[in-house]
Amino acid sequence: MHKPLAFLFGLILCVSSAAVGAAPRDEGFQVRVPVANQSSGEREEAVREAFKLLLVRLSGQRGIVEEESVAEILERSSRYVQRFRYDTTDAGLQLNVHFDSATVTQALERYEIPVWRNDRPPVLIWLAVDGGSDRMLVGAHEHGAVRLPLAGAARELGVSLLFPLLDLEDLAEVGFSDVWGGFTDNIRQASTRYGNPIVVVGRVHQQRGHWVGRWQILNRSSGAAWHSDGRDLDQSLQAAVETLAQRLVPEYTAVPRRLSVADTLLVEIQGYRGCGSIERWSITSVSRAACKTFSCKPCAATRRLSACRWMGTLIVCCRLCVATGACRRCTSQIRARWTTYWSAHPQSWQICWMTKSSASGGKATASV
Repeated sequence: MHKPLAFLFGLILCVSSAAVGAAPRDEGFQVRVPVANQSSGEREEAVREAFKLLLVRLSGQRGIVEEESVAEILERSSRYVQRFRYDTTDAGLQLNVHFDSATVTQALERYEIPVWRNDRPPVLIWLAVDGGSDRMLVGAHEHGAVRLPLAGAARELGVSLLFPLLDLEDLAEVGFSDVWGGFTDNIRQASTRYGNPIVVVGRVHQQRGHWVGRWQILNRSSGAAWHSDGRDLDQSLQAAVETLAQRLVPEYTAVPRRLSVADTLLVEIQGYRGCGSIERWSITSVSRAACKTFSCKPCAATRRLSACRWMGTLIVCCRLCVATGACRRCTSQIRARWTTYWSAHPQSWQICWMTKSSASGGKATASV
């Protein structure tokens, strides 16, 4: 009877929002606003307005700029400018401001302002519009007069939209009557080709001089349905997106955090008999959001694993705590201790390893 050998793998998850993946991406830090001229006073006011728009986009909340916690960060908006330029467009003179993502993220952390997480899924919109004399399904390449205002309103709030292709494959599953009548089984089936998005079904029509919409999030069991109303179609669509963002904010936003010791995932593997050092290993996340795998190779000199990317997260400084490895003949039991955010959001992991001493190149797996 061999005494079980226990060892630890420490994974330090460096995510800018550490465990929650909430650091905004760089491409979202560019904002364009109209200006009357190129004077310094006009530019200062425009930068402040641009920073307000940025905060709305990052947080998904228009009311964020009215909160007391944001007043001080707004006063310092010019400090976060990385570069700017003036553009002359058909709409007039525009100031294009690019804010520094690192300093803005630090400020968001300091003032505890929640922002969209990078790992949030996109929103797939199935939309049927009845204009009286014309009925349409809004797709990725058709009916831009409806699609573009809807996408623009979503972009202002940082909501990533997808529209169905409405090709032969889609139309074999879903027609106007399916979306209009709310036949969700067909819509769910057709949505599977787009990965694992948040699926929203909407129908909009004219009623007594207004445009009225009815919307539903298929992936949610509670608070999933709402109505929109507007004097014109664009206003009704914008109202729908505002409510959609409000429904998604509680689940998909978090305060950015930098790396800390609390963000270490400790995985204890027991039952090994010691079969040499590990040559390579990989971890797969089997979560509802996505299934991603990253593989790492340890450096013989430092026992440090190479940097890897997982779901938009940079994995660095993955250290092997012991020099002994795992044998494919051994059975294992794995226990994981999650900290901070992940303690309330457990995920499933699969760990694979391969040892240098394994002549056949075999590998073993275990789940957390």
